[in-house]
Amino acid sequence: MQKPVNATYRIISNSISILASDVMNRISMFLTYALVARFLGTLDFGQMALAFTYFNAFQMIAVAGLQSYITREVAKDHDKSQEFLLNASVVVVITSSIAILVLLLLVQILKYNVDTSVVIMMLSLGLIPFSLAAVCDALFQAREQMHYITMANFFVNVLRISGVLLLLWWKGSLQLLVGFFVLTFVFNFITKISILLRQIKHTGAKLDIKSCLIMAKSSTTFLGINGVNAAIGSFNIILLSKFTDEVQVGIFAAAHQLLTPISLLFESVVVGVYPAMCRGFESGLDTLKRMTRRAWEVLFAIVMPAAVTLFFLADSLFVFIYGNEDFTQSAFVLKIIVWNLVLRASSKVLGVALIASFREKKTLQILTIDLITMVILGFILIGKFGVLGSALTILAVRIVDFIQHYIPVSRMLQKIEMVKLLWKPASAVLLMALLFIFLKDINVIAAALTANIFYLAALTTILFLTIGNIDKIKTEYLSLKAH
Repeated sequence: MQKPVNATYRIISNSISILASDVMNRISMFLTYALVARFLGTLDFGQMALAFTYFNAFQMIAVAGLQSYITREVAKDHDKSQEFLLNASVVVVITSSIAILVLLLLVQILKYNVDTSVVIMMLSLGLIPFSLAAVCDALFQAREQMHYITMANFFVNVLRISGVLLLLWWKGSLQLLVGFFVLTFVFNFITKISILLRQIKHTGAKLDIKSCLIMAKSSTTFLGINGVNAAIGSFNIILLSKFTDEVQVGIFAAAHQLLTPISLLFESVVVGVYPAMCRGFESGLDTLKRMTRRAWEVLFAIVMPAAVTLFFLADSLFVFIYGNEDFTQSAFVLKIIVWNLVLRASSKVLGVALIASFREKKTLQILTIDLITMVILGFILIGKFGVLGSALTILAVRIVDFIQHYIPVSRMLQKIEMVKLLWKPASAVLLMALLFIFLKDINVIAAALTANIFYLAALTTILFLTIGNIDKIKTEYLSLKAH
């Protein structure tokens, strides 16, 4: 009896550790963007956003899909930790160096101005320590020691935010700030490797070129999936930077950053429900259908009021958060892309249902069609409408993505009945939207709090009228266990 308890505790502890680490990283980046906006303005903000777009895209090449492969293999035999640490580190140093060279070539081809090119290439140097730290993360995950990832990331993020604030106050230089970021990647790797070397068993493993080649070949599938995701995440901003300029990139990125906290929330909910949905599939499609419906409705009830709040308060939020009147131009962008939250949250739940039912190939097909849609619409809309076209492209791709998820899941689960499923939170959020019309002239925080409290009251009333007492409501929505 003791072993299952320990196993359950370990799973919960590791899940919380990964979530906490992700939260810290997202908050750190959000604060960095907000501080750069306040101290440096739209041009430097746009240059930094473009540099991190390239960094996030090319880190997929740098890591070479090895994280998932290492975790899967070492989880079977912890004694292979030293062997994988050594060989995988060599592989990612090589792939990171290739990624930096490819990025250097791409920047030269696209002919950015000197300041922007310098910022992009300076940040790209962080790919090597970032990838080495990713190898350490994979080994911690395989060994079910995720708390060490959280511990290291905590110290790095405290250092990062403190350093960013100090450097912006002291010097106000974007290049100096990016150089400091590269140093934090190095510090992150040193911290993690120091902890890892004390945890793993030293087996005297040596560099094996054959093992390196096998490792690189075996991770190509993961690299393919990550590569498509990276292209989808970066293509829109890169295209915007070429059709317009870095200022327009900053305007778009400022709007997109305000979606980060809500995105993190619903992604965490999806991660939490994923194991239960996998077990639900084993119990039968009826169980998976029930769990998918409930997870979707709960997520919709969380995300929809957040989207409506951002839509109505967009004009005031940018001055409040970024402290810079130049970012008020981002308001109309936010009013378009805010609906991505609802579409992404819905697709996430449906995507988990596909993966839980062993339909990974369908996921890759969906991503490929998303990328093709983004390329075609991006050239048409961004070329003609600039930053507005960029927002419309993102929204259109999300609609296509949702349709691609909904149709196969609906067929698999024999219709989900979306309208019947979502009418309760939709009705409450409609009343909330009407209230916002009368709150437009009051303080932004007061308006947000008042409207969301009203939404909760309206939704609670609807639930009591349609379901019954609190115990029945808890059973209906909080019990996602497979029966």
